[in-house]
Amino acid sequence: MKTKLSIRERADTKRSSRRQELITTVRRGFDESADALQELKDDEHWKDTHTSWIEFCKETFAISKTKLFNIFKYTEIVGTLSKENQSKIINIEQALALAKVLPKDRDKVISKAENNGGITADNLRFHSAKRVTKTISQTVPSRDNRVSVKPESESGSEPPKQNVTTPVTHHPSKSKSKKEIIYDKIGTPIPIDALTFWNKRQDIQALLDKISDVKCAVEKGKKTEDPLYAGISNNFVVEMSAAYTHLKDGALAYAVCTQCMGSYSLQPQGCSFCRNTGLIPEWRWNTQAIKEAKEMRMKSNAEHAKTHPDSPLNKKE
Repeated sequence: MKTKLSIRERADTKRSSRRQELITTVRRGFDESADALQELKDDEHWKDTHTSWIEFCKETFAISKTKLFNIFKYTEIVGTLSKENQSKIINIEQALALAKVLPKDRDKVISKAENNGGITADNLRFHSAKRVTKTISQTVPSRDNRVSVKPESESGSEPPKQNVTTPVTHHPSKSKSKKEIIYDKIGTPIPIDALTFWNKRQDIQALLDKISDVKCAVEKGKKTEDPLYAGISNNFVVEMSAAYTHLKDGALAYAVCTQCMGSYSLQPQGCSFCRNTGLIPEWRWNTQAIKEAKEMRMKSNAEHAKTHPDSPLNKKE
């Protein structure tokens, strides 16, 4: 009896350890959360502490039912893609844009989007709509495609004539111009989550310019021995330089976050690395971002630039 109890205790300890490991994985970030969540659900780890799977996720990860569904949907859709394209779908918005496309057509949609504006969620939705419309027009007969046959008494000895109405297929209107892709300073297309904060980058730059103008004005005044600046300590210039550096290193966006990939809202607990902006300053990119993540990002950006002339990597200094 003692042996059986010991085995059971070890099994319970092992299960508890695995549950905690999976919970930690989910909290660490979006990249691995879907598989870990799936295991937590399939192996019923949630039953050890809760009576409902939804309540378990809500209380443990602060994940809503909708977000939970979207995470699983992401895993399902990405699983239907070729290995080459799986790495290109990095957030849920991209995956959901492919949801209405037949699995066999999803790789084609990604290829079309990549060569015509980039693999953004909006562009995938546009090309997905074209693919769905084309499929429907080929497989579903139009209501207007009716055959009208005159009675034999009206047509005399002539054979019945068929009046076939040609169906009209409506195609989504093409945009007059390709949607502009916004890039960060290293050539990464910026996701929707991060775009709002990237657009505020000019506000931070304006503040930096003002600090620089003040610093330069004081330096000039002291250099020319203008009496108006005689009472200002030399430390003022040093402190202004420090203020400039603090603002630049702390707030001026430089690159898409290497941890949440710019989609911080999809992280169960948000993203502490970019502070829920989807972007990181140059200093953090240079000193704190993981080396392997940066190398992978630059390789991906170089491949993207080959098919996108507007990429900053194609512009000569």
